[in-house]
Amino acid sequence: MTAWLGAFESPETLVSAIRSLRADGHHVEAYSPFPIDEIIEVMDYDTQSVAKAALIAAAFGSVLMLAALYYTGVVAYPLDVGARPIFSLAGAVCSTIIVTILWAALGALAAFLKGAHLPRLNHPVFEFEHFESLHDGTFFLEVHAGSGLTGGTLSKLGAVWVRALT
Repeated sequence: MTAWLGAFESPETLVSAIRSLRADGHHVEAYSPFPIDEIIEVMDYDTQSVAKAALIAAAFGSVLMLAALYYTGVVAYPLDVGARPIFSLAGAVCSTIIVTILWAALGALAAFLKGAHLPRLNHPVFEFEHFESLHDGTFFLEVHAGSGLTGGTLSKLGAVWVRALT
């Protein structure tokens, strides 16, 4: 898949280019030396996906831990000691909370890595020497080539220079 990489000098031109390209139905990725709130609004990022994944993983982990404790205490190895109940929720609280937190953290990590398209050890934008100037105040926009998109399109939207990525 071919993509285009354009460099912009200001966040305003970057945001307007993103708006224009997203309105045309193109998939874009923005690279900025600092966070820009307008980009999050324009790109329609799902800001709740990590929280949802953590909640689902936490619920799964707690049910899994309670089921494991129930199975080992009631089904596989029941012990009747001193007329105590075979399974007690009070005895399962600490281990269930710990396992729930562990599963929530793993679910959040997995959702973050999936949302950030990681791990990706090499990306075509790293091959351009100008991409290192990101910390100097240059803003980059990667546009996945679609129908009728050329480098001139990014130049018309205010890009200082445009390169093709392969």
